[in-house]
Amino acid sequence: MQHFEKFDEELAHGLVFSLRLLRFFLYASGVLLVALLPGVLGFHLVAGLPLTEAGLNALSILGGLGPVSAGDAPALAWFAACYGLFADTLFLVAVGILLSPLLHRMLHRWHLAR
Repeated sequence: MQHFEKFDEELAHGLVFSLRLLRFFLYASGVLLVALLPGVLGFHLVAGLPLTEAGLNALSILGGLGPVSAGDAPALAWFAACYGLFADTLFLVAVGILLSPLLHRMLHRWHLAR
């Protein structure tokens, strides 16, 4: 399946571009869901938190807020720090996936104008 048009092809129509944006939004959402799973499992297993609180902590870190219920255990602090780095990296990957169709369209339009 071809994700983008080639440099010598015409610019994609509005509906094709909208569907492409939707598809890349789903890709980015999938990356964020995959990034959420280790956090939920880690907070559940390392800190012994219930799954709802573990999910809240993982979502908070993924959103950039930090853990909600931090314990005193050194293992929990190390896990939260490592998971924070992992989550930040995958968040930036998801933003890159989400922006790639927009950047491609901008560069393609610029190329066709020359």
